[in-house]
Amino acid sequence: MRPLPPSLLVCKESVQLTCLIPPCSYRRSGPIWESYTWDVDFGTPLEKIEALRARMLEFLEQERRDFIPAIDISIVDFASQGKLTLSAPINYKSNFQNGALKTQRRNKWIVSLKTALAELEIYGPAGAGDPAPAAADPVLYTKVPWDEVKAKAAEAAKAADKTHEDAREHDPAFKRASGFAEGFISQREIENDEAGKGNGALRSRAGGAPAAS
Repeated sequence: MRPLPPSLLVCKESVQLTCLIPPCSYRRSGPIWESYTWDVDFGTPLEKIEALRARMLEFLEQERRDFIPAIDISIVDFASQGKLTLSAPINYKSNFQNGALKTQRRNKWIVSLKTALAELEIYGPAGAGDPAPAAADPVLYTKVPWDEVKAKAAEAAKAADKTHEDAREHDPAFKRASGFAEGFISQREIENDEAGKGNGALRSRAGGAPAAS
């Protein structure tokens, strides 16, 4: 069972003996580890993750004096399918009694990880860290004066109206319908003629008295 990184605790020995959870002493603790988490691009294949583990294992074998030569890289999460979150333990061969020494070894481990990521071309989300990123797709903008757009729309509408009028003028069916409509008599004209209020046009059309001038 691996011990968790301890928290700072200051109290009397008599109080420690009564605690349900045994305290962790820096001086008496054995090798201690901590977890390190980082993000990589979502499209990173499993083969590269395994190659990264092998590279880090080689580094730990060379630094057996400071680290335990064992490492596992876990995929913790892939938030919204935008990135892969990886995690690996830093297995120190000593405890955290000497804070400065622990910091130096931690930095050495992280720099080795950074070098391995660069050599294996494992980059961060959206290609972060890529020394030669692919060119972004160009964004095209079209700048057209509004007056020109308005004039073209007016010309198109005018041409459409003219085409419609020409079609009506040359359409025999439309001519027949127009002639037929001219022969219609409105109900108001009939009522006015019967009441003697009309101009006699209906009687003239029917062959009666001529229309009044």
